Amino acid sequence: MKKHLFSNIGKALSFLVLSSTFLTTTIIAQAPTANSFSSSVPYNGTYRYGANPGWYGNNWSSENVAALSMGSPSLNVKGVGVKSLRIPLYDDHLTTYGINAEVSKFQYYAGLGGGEMTAFVGNPSPANRETTTFPGSPEQAKTFKGLYEPIWLDAAQTQINPANTYAKYLYDVVKVYGTYIKFWEVINEPDYTYTGSGWMGDSNPPQAGSWFDHNPTASELVNLRAPIQYYIRTLRISWEVIKKLQPNSYVCTGGIGYRSFLDAILRNTDNPVDGSVTSAYPAKGGAYFDVLSFHNYPMYGLKTWSNAINGFQFFRHSDGAAATFINCRNNMESVLGTYGYNGSSYPKKQYICTETGVSRFSSGDDWGSPEGQKNYVIKAQVAAQKVGIRQIYWYTIGDQTGTSQYDQMGMYRYFGGSSPYNATLTDQGIAAKTLSDQLYGRTYDASRTSLMSLPGNVDGGAFRGNDGSYVYVLWAKTQTDLSENASASYSFPSSVVMSGNVSRKDWNFSQTNTSSSISSSNISLDGSPSFFVEGTGGTTTSPTPVPSPTPTPTTTTSGSVTRIEAENWSGMSGVQTENTSDAGGGKDVGWIDNGDWMDYAV
Repeated sequence: MKKHLFSNIGKALSFLVLSSTFLTTTIIAQAPTANSFSSSVPYNGTYRYGANPGWYGNNWSSENVAALSMGSPSLNVKGVGVKSLRIPLYDDHLTTYGINAEVSKFQYYAGLGGGEMTAFVGNPSPANRETTTFPGSPEQAKTFKGLYEPIWLDAAQTQINPANTYAKYLYDVVKVYGTYIKFWEVINEPDYTYTGSGWMGDSNPPQAGSWFDHNPTASELVNLRAPIQYYIRTLRISWEVIKKLQPNSYVCTGGIGYRSFLDAILRNTDNPVDGSVTSAYPAKGGAYFDVLSFHNYPMYGLKTWSNAINGFQFFRHSDGAAATFINCRNNMESVLGTYGYNGSSYPKKQYICTETGVSRFSSGDDWGSPEGQKNYVIKAQVAAQKVGIRQIYWYTIGDQTGTSQYDQMGMYRYFGGSSPYNATLTDQGIAAKTLSDQLYGRTYDASRTSLMSLPGNVDGGAFRGNDGSYVYVLWAKTQTDLSENASASYSFPSSVVMSGNVSRKDWNFSQTNTSSSISSSNISLDGSPSFFVEGTGGTTTSPTPVPSPTPTPTTTTSGSVTRIEAENWSGMSGVQTENTSDAGGGKDVGWIDNGDWMDYAV
């Protein structure tokens, strides 16, 4: 038996008396919804390698972090290949600092080459926050006040209703920032919960007590503290406002993680009484978003129960993580298909992922490793493009100082205590830059990949440029728990590479700038991805760059000499250090390319 939001009828009735606006709600004039094929706008933009910027203290402005992400030639910052950012545009922030507070930042991001941005909205200011505490909730609702007031004041939908505080806030935000934003996420992680109701629905089969069995309640939904119908109402207002002002932008769920929460959206309307269909609430939640945004951290799902061994079987490696990530998307698609979002009854939903990543260390059964992290950043994004995920926003640009796994997911090691742009890349950051440099602007080609005839122990794909050229990415699949070791041999068919030679760039090419010209047959692969383009010439290997020791800078002050070690810079871009064999030890500074620099305080 399904459990209803209000099991106590007397409590429900008394609540409705207090919230009499439910009984007088006007029917919203309906634009075509996401259930209409006429309103479906397929995303045909370029897959952009996105990231969540994060905050690193007062030393670093948003512009500084963006330059570290996307790179800036004028600042001699290489970046990590990021082409799009995911930015909060919260009501409480914009109320405090002004609606235009972030405009100059978005202009700066665009100047760095960033585009097709994602924004997540919500977080009402104190004046706009719902005052109700819903039954069972430990605190006041976190939704907006006046959600069930009419959105518009006029039939022509030219005047937004200020009594609907969410509609007014969103209208103002889209008017100011709409030209920069392609994807609008409605409330970050609306299904975040401290209960088991979410993850129990991800078991196969789902466990009793999950959100498949009952509607998510205000007590369960930490980021809403309101019933599921209030979230659907927020989606509905978002659809009306965003599609009115920016019809070619996309309304997205707010980075959900549980398929049972998606099921609850799809089976309910925004009717605050019980989620049922009425004339005032004619459509269920799937009508009010066209892109499903999801979050997935695969380290939690790298195991399956085995009756044969009466225990878990683990697959804690980068290919297991990439498969788990894609499986999350596939599970969401299965739920959507149950409700007709299959391209036949209703348009299929499109997908973005706005948070994923793995840590550099394990915690209990939850996997992480430096090698696995830098392999996953490539494998997951190749796999994502193969199944049509439109964008990914990586978590995150920099490490934090805490001790959780999330604190070591950065493209850079923690840099908050340094001044811009003094930051040290992780291997993941190097791999991400290589990936973006090699594949950005290219489209996954399923037909060409099929021609590659990849054996079962090899994965990868073909990516086509606008000029008709191809870049191929390949790796040996990792298959051993807690190991990134793998090996395979691969030969390109002559129908794919006719010259018999390819140029190979390994995962760290963005740092080494080293490639090799090799035969297209019997290529040795390991668990780290490499990139290949067809090339001519014999089998020659570019020399591996030798670190060039940097002379120790000195400065003379009042007749005395102050020694400054080469690695003790106050700022740098592009260089790396290694242990030196010189007497006295220390480090060399090397791998210095054109445009790299070091700065010293003297």
